[in-house]
Amino acid sequence: MIMSVSCGNQFVSSEGTQRFSETPIGLEGTPTPTSVQKLPDLTQTVPPTLSPGQIEQEISRFYFDNGGCELPCFLGIVPGQTTIQQIETRFSELGRFSDDTRPSEKLNNLVVTIIAFPAPPEIDSESWAFSIITKNDVVEGITVSSTYIKQTSIPTISNMLSIFGKPEELWIAVMPYMSGYDVDTAYEIALFYPTKGILIMGSGIAHILAEMERGVKVSICPHQIIETIDMVRHYPFTIHLWSPENKMSFTELNDLHLLGHPLYSLFNTFESSITSDEFYETYVNPSATQCFELTQ
Repeated sequence: MIMSVSCGNQFVSSEGTQRFSETPIGLEGTPTPTSVQKLPDLTQTVPPTLSPGQIEQEISRFYFDNGGCELPCFLGIVPGQTTIQQIETRFSELGRFSDDTRPSEKLNNLVVTIIAFPAPPEIDSESWAFSIITKNDVVEGITVSSTYIKQTSIPTISNMLSIFGKPEELWIAVMPYMSGYDVDTAYEIALFYPTKGILIMGSGIAHILAEMERGVKVSICPHQIIETIDMVRHYPFTIHLWSPENKMSFTELNDLHLLGHPLYSLFNTFESSITSDEFYETYVNPSATQCFELTQ
């Protein structure tokens, strides 16, 4: 799910207090996890203590500099290092916490939400929330909207490719097509950077060209990534983060519940009018408007 940002006790906008961006959470003194256990009770019944104006200031700072750290660190949260307790300490004055773990999930899912703040003009939202996958009380992965960071806020495929470079792997999924209905279908595309601990996912409409014996031939236009295919996960790009030291494969990310379904396949396994290399060379150009054909 796409969630958003909160802040913690030690980076409040007042004189003499430490800026949140000064020290990524968990770089020092992270306790060694011992066993998988239920998330501690972080449910808040008392609203955040900062004023709306202070919250607006902190959200603006987060938006412009990502808390002073680089992805896959997000707002000072370092996958593989930061603990739940450190997140609670840092974010309790701005937001609320909830345990959103489902019975079928293998790892814990903590949601941090900031609501009812006067959003800065750059941010088209009334609330921010981000999802944190945890194991043994330590952050394993983070899911966040690309719109929460200025660097990634431009919702184009060319911007994502320009920032993160040629994907180490390119994956794509075409949604199940119902034969006999004269309607288009949806697709998702994933830019996978395992050595960076970064996965970028976006959605769009796949225009049906022909029904095949065991599938469908579609036209995909990556420059037309939209934000309404999956309102829970894409606004219009989702960023998934984890520690590169884990050396996780794309399919292993299912254990972190970062993928919505198992329909993804490597781009090069499809019958397509372009290759994965040509995909990058074409769509890194912000002026590109070409579509390509793909047989599912």
